[in-house]
Amino acid sequence: MLGELVVHPLAQRKGIGRALLSAVETEFTGVPVYVKPLGEAKHFFVACGYRSPAAEMQVLFKRNGAAG
Repeated sequence: MLGELVVHPLAQRKGIGRALLSAVETEFTGVPVYVKPLGEAKHFFVACGYRSPAAEMQVLFKRNGAAG
């Protein structure tokens, strides 16, 4: 699961995001890579060849023992 892939807005559309994603894919060849894109980031990942699964995935979380 790719936690975050962030490129500053002024640096977007220069190939930086694709280079970062390519580095992850190269490092983990043969391992499925999952992303949970926020907002318009979905368009970026679709353009990079990612697709939605047949069954929708859900993300669950719990703050275990966190103060405040």
